[in-house]
Amino acid sequence: MTITLTDGGIETRIIYEFKHDIDDFESFELLEDESGRDILRRIYQSYADVGVRNGLPIQLGTPTWRASRKWTNDVARVNAAAVELVREVAHASGARIIVAGVIGPASDGYSSGEALNAEDAFAYHCEQAETLAERNVDLLYAPTFPALSELYGRCPRNGTNRTALCAGADAAPGRHDA
Repeated sequence: MTITLTDGGIETRIIYEFKHDIDDFESFELLEDESGRDILRRIYQSYADVGVRNGLPIQLGTPTWRASRKWTNDVARVNAAAVELVREVAHASGARIIVAGVIGPASDGYSSGEALNAEDAFAYHCEQAETLAERNVDLLYAPTFPALSELYGRCPRNGTNRTALCAGADAAPGRHDA
């Protein structure tokens, strides 16, 4: 069995450890200035250090859970900057990093009534998924979606860009039928 570590919820660390407010878990906002990028680097470096210390690879997810067209006007630029920052930390740390391009739901991750159907989800998430895949992330990671319909709609594109999808298994009763 091969063990791979994963990072933790960066948004929680941004808010509580670094005392930096972010709207609606929009951690990509920190990419906009040097002080924000420094916070992200410090968080990712701390995870990379754990991997190095234990001689294990670690998956680092880009700060892009909200970096889709509802949340930013420049999906391509924001997602590219996020991948670049994670790769910068990976290179500097010497850790074996698996870069996970994080994709989040179009709306509230915990409200099944707001979930997109599969067809609409495909149309909505395609731009972000393609941008991350074009940046050669190792996998697309889709944690905390409100319903399987939206998550399934995210999946078909993966076959064309050869980027694996790792879907979060964060489902509550009733979240499968939206």
